[in-house]
Amino acid sequence: MTTDFLIVGGGITGMWVAHYLIQYQQNCLLIDEGLPNTASRIASGVMNPITGKYLIKTWRADDFFPHAQQAYTQLCQQLSLPHTTRPINIVWLIKQQQQWQEMQQLSQKETIAPWIHQLQQNNYLPQLQQHYGHIAINAYFIELHKLIPAFHQYLAQKNAILYQKMNYQDCQIHTNGITWGDIKAKHVIFCDGIAALQNPYFQHLPLVPLKGERLLVQLPDLPNITNIIKASGLSIVPHTTPDIYWVGSNYQHWNNNPTPTTEQYQKFTQTLDQLLHIPYQVLDHQAAIRPAVLHRYPFVGKHPQYPQLSVLNGMGTKGTTLAPFFAQQLIQHLLYQHPIDPEVSIDQYKKN
Repeated sequence: MTTDFLIVGGGITGMWVAHYLIQYQQNCLLIDEGLPNTASRIASGVMNPITGKYLIKTWRADDFFPHAQQAYTQLCQQLSLPHTTRPINIVWLIKQQQQWQEMQQLSQKETIAPWIHQLQQNNYLPQLQQHYGHIAINAYFIELHKLIPAFHQYLAQKNAILYQKMNYQDCQIHTNGITWGDIKAKHVIFCDGIAALQNPYFQHLPLVPLKGERLLVQLPDLPNITNIIKASGLSIVPHTTPDIYWVGSNYQHWNNNPTPTTEQYQKFTQTLDQLLHIPYQVLDHQAAIRPAVLHRYPFVGKHPQYPQLSVLNGMGTKGTTLAPFFAQQLIQHLLYQHPIDPEVSIDQYKKN
């Protein structure tokens, strides 16, 4: 088989790379292991412009959010996936009056105010522990557990996806491209997530494993809420199935063990016991390893020695938001020599 571009990794990043290559009328083949519990497949799909208790706007939110919203909307329309993307509010519960006063001041900042939906002094839901008020932030939600499989099916109809593990040592580099088994490609784009720790071509990039765990819980006595609730360090995200919610997540740097732990399960359930005044049932407990970078900027660009190889990785917890923007930027760089943002370009990392 011969193709213009071979894409390694079929998560959020690989999906967007394939999408833009097809949009620019390039032949491509995506290879993916098809593992069930990768970071992309268990991600919440929430795009949050504000982070932390001090209401800090995320990096370049004014650039990335409009681009991502439009991109996801158009892709879901193309794949005939109605109601798969939608605006959503992230509701932070405020426990004390002092915290309420701090939120009032922070929410009036010029950079933050456009993202605030409401700030109210009330008990948001009686089913939750008593709280002083809440602040609701404008955000966006994508049902990735529907979108990614639908895109894979779309690629399958084009004979453009192969479910197989990439053995890096089997990749042979030539002047005009690469060969991998019986596949010949002019270019390889590695969107291989945490597997990149084993990728010999990009070992010089400071990728960090970031483990996250989550629960899937049933809350039959909670009203059919459509917003995300954040309280006591947890996010409660509505699932598409009624009464089912995604609960998480935690962050453990330098941990690349994908097995869910009893310790984290107990932390989640102890917090839920304190937060909820209603019964719940844990349906599933999952874990995955995110590819992250300590300075929180992803890796984008060509290999310094082998221009036939490129990388798009290191999205961390912001992959849903960042992937559409930087996938398009990388493809435009490869096809039309458009510049890559210096903040994310791998040219800043010198290969020894």
